Amino acid sequence: MTKFAPTLILCALGLIAFGCDDATASPPDAEPPPPTECAWPSGTVGLNNGEMMEEGLRWSGFAGGEPTVFREVAVEEFYDCDGTHGIDALLFTTSKYNCSRCRREADELESEIARWREAGLRIEVITMLIDNPAGDRNPDEEACATWINEHDLENVWVVGDPTVTFFTSGRFATPMRAVVNPRNMQIMEIVQGNDPYTTLEPTALANRPEWLPLPTSDDAGASAGAQ
Repeated sequence: MTKFAPTLILCALGLIAFGCDDATASPPDAEPPPPTECAWPSGTVGLNNGEMMEEGLRWSGFAGGEPTVFREVAVEEFYDCDGTHGIDALLFTTSKYNCSRCRREADELESEIARWREAGLRIEVITMLIDNPAGDRNPDEEACATWINEHDLENVWVVGDPTVTFFTSGRFATPMRAVVNPRNMQIMEIVQGNDPYTTLEPTALANRPEWLPLPTSDDAGASAGAQ
């Protein structure tokens, strides 16, 4: 009859009663820090570059990643004071149905989001509809759902914005894009029509410095020579 070593017998008995600790097992991964409750920042509220979005704004629509749940969307959901909510930059794009440039942009958004994520940039995109397919200023649930389905959107927030949140006198061409810093809800730029935005990716990079590319040796040499 085979004889077991005493330690193996003790371990077997202990496993039955209490379980045996594996000295070589790795400790479980640490849980990520819980999202911080961010108090709304103080500052000048307005719609100009450098001013901040107004607290308490509300829209009705579909959240990114939840294209079947129509609900109230609050501006506070996009405020991420320290990055624990996983947002590094915000792109609000005001769109309407009879705007061909808006539709082209909508068709490109999912591929852009995929590219940003691959680069480590956590950017939330919010499409703000100001009308419905009939051209009426009534971007209701059906209008938002139709926009999502027509442009195969899965990760884009689509909300109704009949009062045009980013409208000011002289600014009404669509698509109207507002880049906002989620750390302080500051408006970085608002552009409209065919004008490109330039601050979106730099804002996201600035909020994730660990993703900034390191200078190459050639860059370092050029910098040294310029001093």
